[in-house]
Amino acid sequence: MSKFFIIGFWILLAIPFSLAASLSDSAVVKLTFDDAANPFKDYSSFNHQFQVFGSAKYASSSVCKLNGCADFTALDGTDFIRTNTKYNLDSGIAISFWAYWTNVDELQKPFAYFLMSVPVHDGNQYDTLKSLEETDYGLGGDFQAIGGNVVTAIGERYQVDAGKWIHYFVEYDNSKYQVWRNGELVASKTSNYGKLKYQLGELLQIGLATYDIDMQGYIDEFYIWNRGDFTDAQVKALFNVQRLGTPPNVDVFVKDIKYNLPINWQTHKLMEGTMPITITLSNAGTQSSGNFDF
Repeated sequence: MSKFFIIGFWILLAIPFSLAASLSDSAVVKLTFDDAANPFKDYSSFNHQFQVFGSAKYASSSVCKLNGCADFTALDGTDFIRTNTKYNLDSGIAISFWAYWTNVDELQKPFAYFLMSVPVHDGNQYDTLKSLEETDYGLGGDFQAIGGNVVTAIGERYQVDAGKWIHYFVEYDNSKYQVWRNGELVASKTSNYGKLKYQLGELLQIGLATYDIDMQGYIDEFYIWNRGDFTDAQVKALFNVQRLGTPPNVDVFVKDIKYNLPINWQTHKLMEGTMPITITLSNAGTQSSGNFDF
């Protein structure tokens, strides 16, 4: 293998990681849920302060997609988090998150992921609604724009399975609403409704939507951007970086093997004798492998 090929391979391998990192760093809400002491910390530059309701809490890597995650497994709709937004949506919106359902009883559907709006009247009426819910027909989005409601679902019945992590990426760029599921574009709708309706300081809820429809499971890596111009390649890069989940504590692998064949260069034949072989082992896990036999 040539040096040129090796260098080129590592450059290509690094592109998805650097692209995904730049995407997450530009989010206006960035919840990783990784810190057990402060699981609902917003790592975006806005540093939104979330209120925690009910039994919403931290869950460990034993059940989460990527390190820690948010536990919204209560069945009574009381476990969610809430804050007031600090960003504008003049250039649209994009949302990325992983969802894991622990209860898929038909009577318990739909499941709520997030809601953003200014509540009016009885608390279930909203003036600037942006919400995402899981229905029997896939992910349903309700986005109120200046000219009307941009409402769509994936439109194809599919089985919602408990015990399986699913990734969603949703965007609206003031004219087109698109949904990716596990890195694949599954819905695209064009509208002439224009910019989203919003107000600075409107409520953002995660785990609870309209009419107290709640999430019954876990949510991980929840990001919001105040733009909606992401490309298919960018969405796939973010999905591919996160899809393998939490790295193992110890992941020992053979990094390199070196040896010199005992060749008689005059006869071009192998010679009898010993042939030293050097094997280099490495650990790609998150913790020290310590000493081990090999």
